[in-house]
Amino acid sequence: MNGIESLLKQQDLSVPLSTAQGVSNVPFQRWFKFKEAFSPKFVHDTIQKSLIKVDKILDPFGGSGTTALTSQLMGINPTTIEVNPFLADLIESKLTEYNTQKLISDWVFVSKNVGLENPSLETMFSNAPKTLFEDKDV
Repeated sequence: MNGIESLLKQQDLSVPLSTAQGVSNVPFQRWFKFKEAFSPKFVHDTIQKSLIKVDKILDPFGGSGTTALTSQLMGINPTTIEVNPFLADLIESKLTEYNTQKLISDWVFVSKNVGLENPSLETMFSNAPKTLFEDKDV
């Protein structure tokens, strides 16, 4: 199952797709409630029904990043404009790919340099909320 399929299967399809209802179980969509948002399925279906091949998307009102994230997961290059700095940062955090192994090795390096013996990510995140971790296929 690819990223977009995994994302879409978690959405409640019994509510209007043109709203953000039904996305409380969808990773990245539940980070911040945005009244004006719409569902990833709405973006997906709109792209799929296009009469022309969609290989780029321009979203001049980025909002919470639904269009950018959904199109990126579909292999389409998104360009998003958002004037609200908070929302621009939110979108960037959703679209950025991280090298997990590099983050871990950097964390271990810093931990040892500040005197932590045998640093453990499991210990560090043992009391973290479940929402901190997302499905790695998405």
